[in-house]
Amino acid sequence: MGPNRRATTEHPSVPVATGDRFKGGTIVPRGLGSGGEPEAKAFNSAEINSALQALASEFEQSTNLFEAPHKTHENRTTIGITLTSGCGTPGQSRRKIKGRESSHSANPDDPANPADPGIRAYLQAGIHSRERGGPDHMLYFLSDLLWASREGTGLRYGGRAYTASEVQTALRLGIAAIPNLNPDGLAHDQATNLCWRKNRNPASRVPDPIHPEDDRSVGVDLNRNYDAAWNFTHYFSSDAYPPASADPNSEAFYGTGPLSEPETRNSAWVLDRFPSVAWFVDLHAPANAMLYGSFFDTLQSADPDMNWQNPEYDDVRGVVADNPTSAAYGEYVPQEDWDALILAAERMAWGIRSSGTIDGGPRVYQGALFAPTSGSSTDFAYNRHFVDSEKQKVLGIGFEFGDFREDWDRVPCPFYPTAERYTQDMKEVGAGLMEFLLTAARLS
Repeated sequence: MGPNRRATTEHPSVPVATGDRFKGGTIVPRGLGSGGEPEAKAFNSAEINSALQALASEFEQSTNLFEAPHKTHENRTTIGITLTSGCGTPGQSRRKIKGRESSHSANPDDPANPADPGIRAYLQAGIHSRERGGPDHMLYFLSDLLWASREGTGLRYGGRAYTASEVQTALRLGIAAIPNLNPDGLAHDQATNLCWRKNRNPASRVPDPIHPEDDRSVGVDLNRNYDAAWNFTHYFSSDAYPPASADPNSEAFYGTGPLSEPETRNSAWVLDRFPSVAWFVDLHAPANAMLYGSFFDTLQSADPDMNWQNPEYDDVRGVVADNPTSAAYGEYVPQEDWDALILAAERMAWGIRSSGTIDGGPRVYQGALFAPTSGSSTDFAYNRHFVDSEKQKVLGIGFEFGDFREDWDRVPCPFYPTAERYTQDMKEVGAGLMEFLLTAARLS
């Protein structure tokens, strides 16, 4: 969604929790889908890490924590988790990671902790810090899979139910997840309620001569910083709707270079760390949409030479036509990939509609028809195999949960859901991610 920076101290949005409801990893989260009763309070940073630790400790046989190697600008560590099949048992022996317990070695490159070739899906949330609920809903969904697997039961999200067999199918795919890719941004947003989108890199800050305390030029939009047509001034037509910005004051500021930010480098590291990953979801809010395919331009499957690496098309790329068949450019995607992406997106949308958690949606779009974008996560994940044939092809979906229509005109920051919407979003994300994993397993 586009920028919105209205500060607020009083709003009807879901509150942010204080303290740590998971008590340093000793209380295990349990989502709505497996019969839990989560509190309608957004996770703070400490709780996200504590919840991950609790899951890894409780379900040691089927999980592993990992630390991404690049520290954030405020020296935070980004933590992820892997899930594989197996019901899991309470942990018996665990190592310490900086005061937390973990079921794995702290060094992600330790030969005693090899990358799991069985991990086929990567789930990511929290890239835009103001999109409240993303890390929470992903964590609760992962907890649902683990609890249901242990107890031999299915899952239910509103009106959509899944069998115990489907739970095992999802877990057998193998999952890596980073629920909070932008921990600096999340901490700042929750501390200030400034509707903060970017990370907290101060390198490009431009002091405001009138309001020196204004820090809007701090930070990079991480979803414009990936190494896929990053330099929009080079790859896109000057007539295209701006797919990013070179202005540090913009909420779409693309940074100083492709993968200049530790957060995007951590995301890329996951794809290298788990080289069998072939499916990817980046969780966003609140546009009520499933976004597939290229964000560079509309898709075509007839001409492989018409692609973002071909400079012949730099002067026309990104001008999205009303009628794609008459457009001067279309981004090449093989038909089999196009078909797989549409199937995944439509199944996710169908699952959410079946859950009854949101009226009239989600809608399914080609990425560029939603918003032409350079340097996005899904384009990076997919195009790696075109740039380097030794890389795995990764089919990605941008999953926009929530519904901005409910709150856009009545809350200071429409990216902060109401408590009621927060609970509905949890069910929506659960159904959508479950359909994604089942579709990926079916097509793998």
